[in-house]
Amino acid sequence: MTATKSVPDDGVAPLPTPERLGRTFPTDVNATATAQEWLDLLEVRAKDTDPSSVADLFIADGWWRDRAALTWDYRTFRGQEALRRATQATFASTKPCNFKLAAAPLPMIEAPYPDLTYVQAHFTFETKAGLCTGVVNLVAAKEGFRAWTLSTILEGLKDFPEVGREDGHISSTDTWQGTRDKKAAFEDTDPEVVIVGAGHNGLCLAARLQALGVKVLIVEANKRVGDNWRNRYEALSLHFPVWQDHLPYIPFPKSWPIYTPAGKIGNWLDSYADSLDLNVWTCSKVSSATFDDERWNITVTRAGQPDRKLKSRHFVVATGLAGTPRIPTILGSDTFSGIIRHSSVHDSAKSFKGKRILVVGTSSSGFDAALDAARNGVDVTMLQRSPSYVMRCPDVGSRVKRVWGLDKEGELNGVWKDMGVDGLWVMVGTFGWARFHSKVVANQIKAMLEGVAGKRYTA
Repeated sequence: MTATKSVPDDGVAPLPTPERLGRTFPTDVNATATAQEWLDLLEVRAKDTDPSSVADLFIADGWWRDRAALTWDYRTFRGQEALRRATQATFASTKPCNFKLAAAPLPMIEAPYPDLTYVQAHFTFETKAGLCTGVVNLVAAKEGFRAWTLSTILEGLKDFPEVGREDGHISSTDTWQGTRDKKAAFEDTDPEVVIVGAGHNGLCLAARLQALGVKVLIVEANKRVGDNWRNRYEALSLHFPVWQDHLPYIPFPKSWPIYTPAGKIGNWLDSYADSLDLNVWTCSKVSSATFDDERWNITVTRAGQPDRKLKSRHFVVATGLAGTPRIPTILGSDTFSGIIRHSSVHDSAKSFKGKRILVVGTSSSGFDAALDAARNGVDVTMLQRSPSYVMRCPDVGSRVKRVWGLDKEGELNGVWKDMGVDGLWVMVGTFGWARFHSKVVANQIKAMLEGVAGKRYTA
């Protein structure tokens, strides 16, 4: 058994070096054989009457991060005590089995530093309800190879795979577009999921849910999908390269620019929603949303149409965390003869040629505005009042958790996970985050709708 040393409580996570482990990494290690041996032990321990023995397969201060595969939540555990509690509860209830090395990538030996070497292995496994993947990093301890870090992810549901293609032939007196319009209208039925916001987060989740056969509606305030990008300043481009910005099911073509201009990404989102037949109500806003312990009662205000009252099992907020402009009161602004403009209404620096401007704030839009000014020959200065600020969103109810910030395990408080109220979710983040986390969230929602989701581990 692995020695149960205490985990440092100073916030420092020391690396598993040979000095700390008391053993040098062997020179004759076969990565595949080593990984297979560890997985075989995991298979046996997982079926044990006391699955907490899985913790013995970790070093004393090993880590396990789970994304809904076994905890039905986003959780991180460190150290023998936390690992024993978590594995005992979650392995007993979810019944993980069929641990197999992935076909690719094959297990490999990684040595990023002279005093840090480990075997990294990717694998697949199943639970009662889910199809899952994992990645483990194994280090050489006195007792044998043990897990330094383990990551497990819910990838799909065993009994509810994604739906296939529709035939496409007209099989009734109605046209394809007529049928689409009726589905999107939800005149005779309610959506199972209502998503507020047709940005990339809302669209990714809707695409994933629809692929699982879930009835989903997106409510969007703008006139067109993508206007949240089209209506910004002309110099705006994505700050992350195209390789990590792909959306589910429809990747960008190879000719796509590395850093996508805002107007172009807006048009892509519009075409994405249309190509995947996503149900989007534009020029619409959610005017009220209440929860009655079973369903969400949602009122949607639509331009030029009567309000619609919907009942939905799940309610997703995908409007972003910085959509409302915050315009501070500045002493002397009422007598200032120049222009004071918030970035939300800024279009271009071209009109400032020959002038001097001050950009207050050094986040993304601040740097974009300053760079645009410099390119146009404007004398520009940036002002940062204090060290970088991490925004916190206020609670919106006594049961609702905080959205942003980290919990004691280092996980985000409320994004992509339990928000404290049944059926309430928050989707926010980059394009890459949206693509990845939309799958995990969609599978959880589908599992809940079908009654196969396990109980969230809350200890």
